[in-house]
Amino acid sequence: MVGGVTVRDARGSEPAAIAAVVDLDRKRVLEVGCGDGRLTRFAAEHAAEVYAFDPDDERVRTAAAALAPEVRERTYTAALRAGGSLKWSSPTVKFPPGHALMSSATLSNDTERSMEAR
Repeated sequence: MVGGVTVRDARGSEPAAIAAVVDLDRKRVLEVGCGDGRLTRFAAEHAAEVYAFDPDDERVRTAAAALAPEVRERTYTAALRAGGSLKWSSPTVKFPPGHALMSSATLSNDTERSMEAR
């Protein structure tokens, strides 16, 4: 809790957990459910390219606006609703073996406690 408001992962344990299991350097990252971009910003600092999508247009706009200027040209965001199709602003997107798929939904609510136990 920060200033009386619950903030998800205020300690930054989720990026630490990701970094502990995968090296994002020079990888292409597909982020499923980017939300407001909390993990998108982390991935963009390390990866060669980030493709992030979410069904909520407003949250996608928030995620894109929060990116540092130096990573914006290699970070692509899109809103995707059920049954929709993605239209990236990038040329053909291919994810060869060895690249990363990331979703905050795969991170347990216990990530902070797990990382603290290490």
